[in-house]
Amino acid sequence: MLIKRKREIIYLVILIILSVYAHCFTNSFTFEPVYSPFSDASELYSVQILFDSTIFKNDPALIAIINSINVTSKIKGYICNAMFYFLMYFFSFPLVIQIVSIVLCIFSTILIYKIGVYLYSRDYACLSAGLFLLFFLSMATFYGGQDRCFGAFIFCIFLLFLVKEKFIFLPFLLPLVIIFYNSFFFVMFTICLLAPFVYKKNIRVKQFLLILAINIFICFLLIFTDRLQNMIMMSLPLLKSYKYYWYNNIVNPFNPLHILLYFILNLNEHSKLYSYLTYFFIAISLLIIAFRGRKAFCLYKAIWLMLLGSSISFLITYPINPVLASKQFVFSAPLFLVFFVSTNISGILIKYKIKPIILLVPLMSIFVVLHPIIGNQIRDFRKYKPVYDYLECLPKDTFIAGYPNSFVVDKIPFFSKRSIFFSDNMDDILYLAYGTEDFKARRQNLISALYAGSIDEVKFFITKYKIDYFIIETSYYENAFYDHIKSSVIPYDMLTRSIIKAKIDKNIFFLLEFARKYHDFALRRNDGDIFIVSSMRILFQ
Repeated sequence: MLIKRKREIIYLVILIILSVYAHCFTNSFTFEPVYSPFSDASELYSVQILFDSTIFKNDPALIAIINSINVTSKIKGYICNAMFYFLMYFFSFPLVIQIVSIVLCIFSTILIYKIGVYLYSRDYACLSAGLFLLFFLSMATFYGGQDRCFGAFIFCIFLLFLVKEKFIFLPFLLPLVIIFYNSFFFVMFTICLLAPFVYKKNIRVKQFLLILAINIFICFLLIFTDRLQNMIMMSLPLLKSYKYYWYNNIVNPFNPLHILLYFILNLNEHSKLYSYLTYFFIAISLLIIAFRGRKAFCLYKAIWLMLLGSSISFLITYPINPVLASKQFVFSAPLFLVFFVSTNISGILIKYKIKPIILLVPLMSIFVVLHPIIGNQIRDFRKYKPVYDYLECLPKDTFIAGYPNSFVVDKIPFFSKRSIFFSDNMDDILYLAYGTEDFKARRQNLISALYAGSIDEVKFFITKYKIDYFIIETSYYENAFYDHIKSSVIPYDMLTRSIIKAKIDKNIFFLLEFARKYHDFALRRNDGDIFIVSSMRILFQ
C-alpha cells in the first residue's frame, strides 16, 4: 500500500511539472511565468483594482462590466476575487493568473484519476489522467484563469459523482456551472434528466427530481435578473457573427464536415497540437474498433451518458446558434476519446502484462517538444517590458490607442495598469460597453486615424475620444502586413483592408512618419519598431 502511495505521489509530481511547463513555456521556447499570459487572460485585468482602486477610473470596458453586473456575476466575482485577492498578497497579478490555472488543471486531473481508480484500476487511472492532461493542455481550456478553467473543473466533479452514482449531488452543481461556465449548463441538465432512465434501479427518482427542480429554480433566479436585457444585447451580435475560422477559411455552419470538425471536435478553436492529438486519438480508436470489434464499446455507462447528453444538447442548440452548440462538446468530445482509448488500450496491454502507463512516456515527450511550437497561445511578452514599464509611469487615467489586433496594445491593462481605447481580443466586453453600432464605428475610426494621410484626421480622432497616447508599431505598415490583409477573409482584416485600400499605394501615413520623428519613447526591434507618441505633440503641431 505504501509503495502504491509513493507511486501516486511521484506520478502527481510529474503531472504538476508538466502542467507548469505548459503554462510557462512560451511560443519562443522561453520559460517566462510572469510575462507569458494566455490571450484571453486580457479580460481579467480589472481584478487589479482590488489592490489599487485609483486605476482604470475611465476605462469603458470596466464601466460596462460594472453597469451590467447581475446576481450571477456578483457571486462569481466574490468567489474569484477572494481567491485572487489572497494570492495577490504574495505574487504579482500575472503570476496569480498562472497559479489559478495550474491549480484548477491539477485538481481536474486528480478527479479524472479518481474516476479511473473507481472504474477499473490504478494503472488505468494513471493512463486516463495522463491522456486527459495532455489532451486538455493542448486546448485553450486550462490557461489564463478563464471561465473555461472553472467549467472543466466543475464538470469533472459532476462526472465523478455520476460514475460513483452519487446522484443526489448532481443537481447542486447546476447553479455552480451557471455562475462559472453557463454554456455547459445544457449538457449537465440533460444528463440529470436522463439519469433516472439510465439508472432506474439505483436512483430515488422522486427525491432526485425534487432536488433537481429546486436547483433549476435557483438557476432561474440567477439568470433572470434585471440585467438580463444587457446580457442579451451583448450576446446577440456576438452569437450571430460566427467567429469561427480555420486558417484562412471561414467555417460554414451548414457544411456537414465543418459541423464535425469545428462545431463538435472544436478543432478551429484550439492549437494545431490539439488537432493532431485529436486525429491521433481518432486513428487509435478506429484501430481499436477494427482489432476488438464490439468489445471496444464496452465503456462504463456514465461515459455514454455524458456523450448522449452532449449530443442532445447539441441538436437542440445548433438551430438556435452553432457557436453556442459547439460549447456542448467542448469537454465531452475530448473526454470521450480519452476514456475510449484508455479503457481499450489498458485492456489490451494488461492482457499482455504491460503497464498501460508506458504509453504516456512517448506522448509526454512529444508534448514537451511540440507544445512551445504549435501547442499554445502563450506568448513571450518580456520583449515588450520596456514599453509596459514606460506606460506604467504615466498618469493613471491615461487613455492609449493602438492597432486593435496588436499583442502589445492588448496587454497594456494587464502589465501597465493603463486603459486602452480598443482591442479585438476584448470585443465581447466592448460590445457591451459601446453597443453594436458604436463598436463598429469606434474600430473603424481607430483604423482611419492610424492610417490617416493628414494631421487633421488624427486631431479629430484625438479630440473626439480623448486619446492621450498612441502606440505605433512599424510592423503594421509593412508590405508583409498588407499582403496578409489583402488575402485574409477574417472580417476584422477585411474591414481594415477596405479602409486603407486607397492609401496603401500612396504609402503616406501621417502617424507613422510623425512617430519616427517626434516619439516620446521608442523600442527598436528587428521584428519592427514600437513608438509611443503623445497626443499633445500632435495637437500642438
